[in-house]
Amino acid sequence: MPNLSYIGLWNNRIKTLRRNSFGSLTELRTIDLDGNIVNALDRAIIDDAVNLNTLFFDGNLCASSYFGNFLISRPTYLPMLEICFRNMRYIVDTTTESDGVYSFFDGPHP
Repeated sequence: MPNLSYIGLWNNRIKTLRRNSFGSLTELRTIDLDGNIVNALDRAIIDDAVNLNTLFFDGNLCASSYFGNFLISRPTYLPMLEICFRNMRYIVDTTTESDGVYSFFDGPHP
């Protein structure tokens, strides 16, 4: 999808988001991941989305914020997402219960 400009995956209990889940991201302007349980985000998604302006990321585990004006604020936002990027090297075993018990295991991919 070379003209993909919006990805709306809010409120889906997504834990991990990998780059290979999507085609071309050069025209992507908005990613809405609010209300998930994201704990790992592939840095390549952000790097390849050169026109990304808005990242809705509220209510996630590795970071929880609204990242507006991403084009301008990229140097400020990338460190705020670093835990999400680092967690891509872990396998995350989670429960779906509300007690929030999480176990982390070293692994090449989540």
